Amino acid sequence: MAARISLIVSVTREELQRALARGTLVVPLDRASGFGGAPEGPEEGLDETTVARICGVYGPETLAANLLWEMAQAGESGLMASELKETLGLKGSKALAGVFSGLGKTLAREVPGREHLFIERAWRRDSAEYHYRMPAPVRTVVSRIYG
Repeated sequence: MAARISLIVSVTREELQRALARGTLVVPLDRASGFGGAPEGPEEGLDETTVARICGVYGPETLAANLLWEMAQAGESGLMASELKETLGLKGSKALAGVFSGLGKTLAREVPGREHLFIERAWRRDSAEYHYRMPAPVRTVVSRIYG
């Protein structure tokens, strides 16, 4: 039996209504966004006010704030998922996924379709784990807010 893959798709109410009326939901994968998503074309980064608003959702002693701080401190090289788990004292991948799930929901609400401009995520086949990196302008604001 073939392995099954779960896919989470986020659509607007209008898109869902159209899909239900047609009986088909089409997901153009060449325009996917989110963590590590491929933007359509050149995009400007997130402005300082937007980054500050996202950081403002998380108090200074929360796990999400600690994750953002550690990612900002990692600089241009970023961090592997295993390094994040160890640094944050998390016992397993599910705990890290939970933190990213909450952050993903915040980003989807605050910067829909532009989440990848806050944190970049890339799969590293050689180590079979994700690598995370913050763009420099985001790192600067996060470091100032939580520093």
